[in-house]
Amino acid sequence: MSDAEVLPDQHQRDRIETELDTTMLVEAAAGTGKTTSMIDRMVALLEQGTCTIDTLAAVTFTRKAAAEMRSRFQAELESRAREADGERARRLADAAEEAGRCFIGTIHSFCGRLLRERPVEAGVSPGFEQLEPEEDERLRREAWQEFCERLYAREDPRIEKLADMGMHLSELEDAFDERASFPDVQEWPGEPEMELPEVEEALDRELERVTADAVTQEEVDKAIKQAKAQFAYSSESVTGQALWLGFSEVFADRTWADRYLENLSAVTVERVRRAAEKYLHPSNRTVGWYLPTSDD
Repeated sequence: MSDAEVLPDQHQRDRIETELDTTMLVEAAAGTGKTTSMIDRMVALLEQGTCTIDTLAAVTFTRKAAAEMRSRFQAELESRAREADGERARRLADAAEEAGRCFIGTIHSFCGRLLRERPVEAGVSPGFEQLEPEEDERLRREAWQEFCERLYAREDPRIEKLADMGMHLSELEDAFDERASFPDVQEWPGEPEMELPEVEEALDRELERVTADAVTQEEVDKAIKQAKAQFAYSSESVTGQALWLGFSEVFADRTWADRYLENLSAVTVERVRRAAEKYLHPSNRTVGWYLPTSDD
């Protein structure tokens, strides 16, 4: 791999795969290769004999992601087993044959598995069932309907207050659904402390900071690295490639994406300042505030 092809954060990616005795927290944007790095680390743990297939677990957010990870993990195990030799090849081959003993699934599935293994200690029925999304949705709708019926049956004064505000009770259903999705949140944020004119003034100050040459080289370098990594990994999928082709047509022509990495490398603090001075001037802006209104 040439220097031009080496990713800006390649050192950090290598650490994920090689520092197997270190606990790590990896933060990265969507499409930057977190799943790939996770699979590389899992395979490395098995190849080095740091763990066995039945003691390995990987937790995902969705079932779709879990299914994709299982498929990619199996393929990577088989591929690396063919390339390795000696004891490493044996470990990988054994792991590939028994890949089903490794847990790869959602956090709900993982917690359900733990509870089924120790229901007495957890204080749950051994025959408990995990609530499926469809059933959860149905129960929420029933709970909301029963709540509304109680309010109307009691002629609750809150219904009249809502009417005075130009609202109907049904308009709060989305808010109920959102709160029900996060039962662990004890206190929800209220109205923002800043008024809209203050928000606009804060944005103006930030734009003035950029224009006044206050952007540091460190900020520019960090932005370039993030943009390069995002481009590299989003281009791996057909959808990502289509997205970049769309950008090319909007910004210039179809060759714009081909020059993207080269142009990123040419970005400097002075160029950022000049662009901000030219394009981020108040006279170039159209500002509008979206405010809630009632039927009155």
